[in-house]
Parts: sequence; C-alpha cells; structure tokens
Amino acid sequence: MEKNPHHPLITRLLALLAIIQFTGCTLIVAGLGETARTEPRTEPGAYLTAVTENSEVVLFLDDGTQLAGTYLAPVRYTDEVYAEAYTTWHQHCEVEPPLPLLGESISTTQTDGTEIAGTLHGFEYGTVYLQQETRRHALLLTEVDAIISSNGRVYPGAFLHELTTDRDVPLYQDRRIENQEGITSFDMRRVNQVQIAGKNNKGTLVYAAMLDFALIVGLIYRSSAMDDWSMDGTF
Repeated sequence: MEKNPHHPLITRLLALLAIIQFTGCTLIVAGLGETARTEPRTEPGAYLTAVTENSEVVLFLDDGTQLAGTYLAPVRYTDEVYAEAYTTWHQHCEVEPPLPLLGESISTTQTDGTEIAGTLHGFEYGTVYLQQETRRHALLLTEVDAIISSNGRVYPGAFLHELTTDRDVPLYQDRRIENQEGITSFDMRRVNQVQIAGKNNKGTLVYAAMLDFALIVGLIYRSSAMDDWSMDGTF
C-alpha cells in the first residue's frame, strides 16, 4: 500500500490544534481557580479558640463595636512564669500607688455591693484573679468598684481595667489582633461573633496545570503512534 507522506504533518497539526484548544480551556479554568475565594463565614465568639494564627478576622463585640485585623497566637503563661514576670515588673513599674504583690491579701467591692476577699493571683485582659482556699475567682474589672490591699490602699476598678486593657501590667493570657493601628488586646468573653475571611483556592490552578501536562503528553503520544502506523503502510 502506498505510504501517505502528508499524514505525519497532518496528524501533528491536528495534535497541535487540540493542544492549543485544551490548553486554552484549562488555562481559563486555572485563572478562575486562582481568583476564586471561599466566602467569609461568621461563627459564635467561642469559635475563636479554633481560629488559626494569622487568619484575617472581624470581631463583633458585645458593645456593638467591631475589631478587624490579623488574629495573633494567644499568649498563655504558667503560674510560675507569670509570677516571675509579675515580680520583675513590680520591681520596676512606675504605677502609683504600687499594685499589690501576688499572694497579698486583698478584698474587692463589687458594683452590686457584694464583697469578695482572698489573695491576688494575677491579671488578665479586663480581669483580676482572686484566690481563695478552695476556689479561684475571675472578676471582671468592669464589675469591680474597687480593690483594697492589706495596707489599706484603694485601687479603683476603672483604673485597673485601663491598666490591663493597655497591657501596662503582665497578663496571664493575652489575645491580640493586629491591624494598621498596631496590636490590640481584647477580652474573648466580649466577642459575640467572629467572621473569618475567605481564602484563595489554589487547588484548581494546580489541577489545571497537571491536566494540561497530561493532555499534551497524551496527544503527542497518540500523534507519534499514528505516524508509525501510517509509515508502515497500514493506514
């Protein structure tokens, strides 16, 4: 049978046209995958414990305000590390009057008129920890009228609240968010809802590139096989 000298050229041209067609389609898909984003989702405030570091979030606080930025990893100290940090800070702090030492006897008067006595265990954002024999109290400083030390010094709750929210005193745990205004601490108990920003979906781009490669290899292989078939005179 007469060999077809034009067939190899024809099959290669057809293969090239097919490659261009499929590559163009998959590149369009890849472009869509590159720009595709998952939708932001809103969760209850307690979900914040599951949010990963460096996620972009919007916090909806109980007073109606919002706090947006990059969520930083929370800082949490053990009792021993916190005691050392607090003692070092206490020796050099310029707060007047000096705050009580850890373990010092204090009493608190609440805004509702109740009183709680114990020893100072430390501070957290907007919170003072008061230790009793069998129980540790976490008292919101917005609900504390004043703290009275063993030597009779009085510390208004509003004053202590400002110290903790400005991070001017060591905190047991510090949850922070970073934005253009800097790093801001917040009280997780005041977060009603958290919105987590959507993310770019890179999977489609990788899949499309792999599909392009597989198509090209397959078409070239098929073209080569057809050429061999034609040159053998069986086409």
